[in-house]
Amino acid sequence: MKFPMTTSDGRRVRLASAYLEHFGGGHLEGNVASIADAVLLELPKRAAKLFGDHRGLYVEPLGLPEPLFAGLSDGPVELPVALFFCLLESDQLVAGGGDYPVEGSSVVAVLSAGSIYEPITDVIEGCLPAIDWRKHATDWWF
Repeated sequence: MKFPMTTSDGRRVRLASAYLEHFGGGHLEGNVASIADAVLLELPKRAAKLFGDHRGLYVEPLGLPEPLFAGLSDGPVELPVALFFCLLESDQLVAGGGDYPVEGSSVVAVLSAGSIYEPITDVIEGCLPAIDWRKHATDWWF
């Protein structure tokens, strides 16, 4: 992991805060629709509850079919072993050109990990190139 972290377009970002959610063995038994509703489709709401709903959001694709229920039957649903909810911040605005004493942009990235022991910096570094900062981040200032 190199510091500072940079996006694919060269934006410098830092990890401001993080939350780890663990799914036990990485799968849940039961009705696919119920699991998807309770776990996967609620990710944006959980991210907003953790970090506020005024931030941008990026949810890493979790390899589930689109639409969500296509090709799935009731039974085991593979989930990532862990999810990291990461508040990433940059000192640069998305829109650019602000004249505030303190300004920047941020995004909450929901990223999957194969193990709870996987270093969060490695998870972020592996996913950071896929995050389109201009599309997902929001500006802040004060």
